[in-house]
Amino acid sequence: MKNKPIINFSERLLRYQQRFKFISQHPNRKSWTRIFWEMNLFSLRKGCPKSDYILFRLFQESVSNIHGYIPTNIWYEFVDRVSVPDLVDVFDDKLKFHETASRYGLPTPTLAGYFRKGEFQIIENGKITVFPNSQADKALSKLLALYPCGVFAKPVRGSGGKGAFRLHSNLEAREFLIALGSTDYLFEECVQQHASLEAINPNSLNTLRLTTVRDEQNTPHIVGGFLRIGRGQAEVDNASSGGIMNFLNLETGKLDTFGYTTMKYGGVILQQHPDTSVVFEDITLPFYDDVVALVKNSSECLPNPIVGWDVAITETGPILIEANRRPNLTTDQAINGPYMKRPKMRETILRLTNGKGILLS
Repeated sequence: MKNKPIINFSERLLRYQQRFKFISQHPNRKSWTRIFWEMNLFSLRKGCPKSDYILFRLFQESVSNIHGYIPTNIWYEFVDRVSVPDLVDVFDDKLKFHETASRYGLPTPTLAGYFRKGEFQIIENGKITVFPNSQADKALSKLLALYPCGVFAKPVRGSGGKGAFRLHSNLEAREFLIALGSTDYLFEECVQQHASLEAINPNSLNTLRLTTVRDEQNTPHIVGGFLRIGRGQAEVDNASSGGIMNFLNLETGKLDTFGYTTMKYGGVILQQHPDTSVVFEDITLPFYDDVVALVKNSSECLPNPIVGWDVAITETGPILIEANRRPNLTTDQAINGPYMKRPKMRETILRLTNGKGILLS
């Protein structure tokens, strides 16, 4: 029997306080009586989390059909069920994803090495040099010497930017080992982003997430997307780490007027970056047609029914950072409405559930 994770009561209490405050201050909320009634009604469907009602912002007066939204637990069960078995590990293991993408000729960051089973394997000109963890100082020096533009470390498995960090010259070997722990890591050369994205936020690589589905003819379609933008001194751009999401125009690559943070970070709506004052709606992403082409080509190479592709844009074009077969739908539905109202997403879900839809499949 697996041990249940220890619940941090203070963290949970803080989360509830943040959400209560957010709803209380919302200018377009329903009455508390209606909110509590609808929240309980929403959760009766296959054990849907009550938190989804809040995170999808169904407490807004403008939302009349609360049952049009796909709950997170049911969504993840669905994407797990329809994932191509042979591709599951390719998407879930970042090292395997990197190797597979490279084999198909998809542009990816340079693989600098990895840390696995307590030892470092550093790649130089196609050859691997091995260092035991007792020589972490030598491995660190080697990485920084080979890649003066910087090296980014991220867990082989995981999401949301958790555990990812950039290697610095002032990083000590002991700190390096503590950060790695017993987790498998891969090391990539830092990507130098396009100047227009650097201007929005220079402290993190600001990446684009585009979600694809494949229709009955196996043609890929982009059904959702947003630019993730870091803020403060954070080295990752993920919303779960305080980043901003901007739901761009999927046809043109032009950013929307507004950017959003998650409720954990205040649920703030911004028209410009709080650190650089860059106005979002003034930006149209460079190489956007190439980004779309890369994502669709990636879907052809790795034909999973639903994938969230993470793309960085450099001065010479887009580069594929990683991909997620279980893309998060929370803020996307909260801002852009139910997935089932998007024609290609709806068509895909109905086809993969024999016309029943997710809730009845």
